[in-house]
Amino acid sequence: MEKEKEFIMKPKNDFCFKELMMDDEVRKGFLAACLHIDPEEIKETRILPTHLRKKHKDDKLGILDVRISMNNQKEINVEIQLIYMKYWKERSLFYLCKMFSDQLHEGEEYGELEQCIHIGILDFNLFPDDKEYYSCFHLWEDSRKRQYSDKLELHVLELPKLGKHQYPEDALLKWANFLNGTQKEEMEAVAKTDKYVEKAY
Repeated sequence: MEKEKEFIMKPKNDFCFKELMMDDEVRKGFLAACLHIDPEEIKETRILPTHLRKKHKDDKLGILDVRISMNNQKEINVEIQLIYMKYWKERSLFYLCKMFSDQLHEGEEYGELEQCIHIGILDFNLFPDDKEYYSCFHLWEDSRKRQYSDKLELHVLELPKLGKHQYPEDALLKWANFLNGTQKEEMEAVAKTDKYVEKAY
């Protein structure tokens, strides 16, 4: 009976994470932390259908974990992956590019395309040679670092690195530690430091 009372579902559990993202405040706090913006900049978020359109019968089906519209200006795909996947980079690019191209319909102008963002929360190391647990990628010119476009953006969180290195304390680290938590006490401790993580807890 005591064990039953102490049970808490791990936040990185696929079902649990998707349920957390259904809450407006939790979603707002999480996205603000990932995108390094003030939560007050997020005026509105909406959950969108997760099935990517198949234009042809033979097209590969894409089903996203969580798909969000933010401020009617950005589309965000949040994926949580607990098992190592050899072609994760290719899969994340496929989802991101398909989400980007799905925005336009016949007769619409390219200028109507909104920014698309992929956030991958991984329970394995995608970049084992790097100590950083968080990475953000854009389209840049190689030598001058001139940005080609801000329309595509990828964020990666590698949870296994959290116990091995020290990182500056910020909102994203709090979320990463919370999602990576396995014990009620450690999740509760993180929750006390951030009102959005507390709502998730």
